[in-house]
Amino acid sequence: MTNYDNLWNPTKPAEFQSNEFPPVPDGTYQAFIEKVTFKETKDPHQVSIQWRITGPTEAKRVVFATYKMNEKGSARLKRDIGDMGLTVVAYSAMATELQYLVGKTGTIKLETKEWN
Repeated sequence: MTNYDNLWNPTKPAEFQSNEFPPVPDGTYQAFIEKVTFKETKDPHQVSIQWRITGPTEAKRVVFATYKMNEKGSARLKRDIGDMGLTVVAYSAMATELQYLVGKTGTIKLETKEWN
């Protein structure tokens, strides 16, 4: 890893480019689920939900929610999919069951949290 120090150390943070999208502002949005993926990573597995915003502002913007399948992430996923009316009864059925979320509409709340 130390052989990357000569690249990392002098590198300055990237400037915001005019052709890049700024982050979606904190707020409450109407959106639909465009895509759900279940990744069998080393450990823990991950679920990613892609939302497409429809309004009231930021229409057509995309946001993602990623859940690691540990205790905290599983609890968040159960809460969020429960709000959408879906209950997955077995972990082994998750990859299939989560596809029922695609196309569902709902309200999402985006909130930026500070990193410590």
